[in-house]
Amino acid sequence: MRRGVAFAGFVLGAASVGVIAVAMQPTPDDDRQRPAVAAVGGVPAGREMPADAAAEQLRRWSAASLARPLFVPDRRPIAAPAAAGPAATATMPRLSGIMITPAGSRAIFGASGGGKPVVVAEGGSVGGYLVQSISIGEVVLIGPDGRHSLHPSFDATPAKAATP
Repeated sequence: MRRGVAFAGFVLGAASVGVIAVAMQPTPDDDRQRPAVAAVGGVPAGREMPADAAAEQLRRWSAASLARPLFVPDRRPIAAPAAAGPAATATMPRLSGIMITPAGSRAIFGASGGGKPVVVAEGGSVGGYLVQSISIGEVVLIGPDGRHSLHPSFDATPAKAATP
């Protein structure tokens, strides 16, 4: 009995392999398929990119990499365009960080002139502005000149070197 079940399993497995092998055979209409596109440059697979196009692409990549070296002490993110006018940003406090914990959300505003930072919860005020809401990447302030959305930013003034 066991020998018969084993033989039936073997025959069923062999038949399955045969069906899969036949199904994997190319059909005559496979020649009309679109060519695969390479991941770089949009050149179809099996073809090489023209030498001048490859050299130009390499030059652009090199220029972009060398324009902002990765391991430089003064490297900062590319500045985002300011949403408010220059008069509003001059008096607007600088958001230097956001803390979101189970105990509540807090916004950290950097003090001008290297003073101590100010930590404010939702509903609190800083520099004449009311903190309306605090989310992961933004703090909304309401002031005399309207509603402002702030995102964390670095201090624009360079830090003084520490003396030993």
